[in-house]
Parts: sequence; C-alpha cells; structure tokens
Amino acid sequence: MTLPPPLLPVHEDPYLLVFDKPAGLLCVPGRGDDKQDCLSARACGNGPTR
Repeated sequence: MTLPPPLLPVHEDPYLLVFDKPAGLLCVPGRGDDKQDCLSARACGNGPTR
C-alpha cells in the first residue's frame, strides 16, 4: 500500500488554514470505509498522513 501525498499548507494564520488538495482526494468523508480518507480528516489529524 502506498501512502497518499501529504497535504501541503499554502497559507496559515490564526483564523484560516489553506491546503493544496491533491486531485482525487475527497473534501469530506463519504459513505463506506473506503471513502473515509478526506481533506477534513487529514486536516484534523485523523487521516493517514499529516
């Protein structure tokens, strides 16, 4: 299994966090175990990479 590319922060300040989202990565989790890897989970530290 290959790990997905890490999220690259583009901008960060006390109010805003901007990532360069890889193509094909969901923004929010979908239905099913195979659709749980998403931008929101990774940004919160719950995804496979951070």
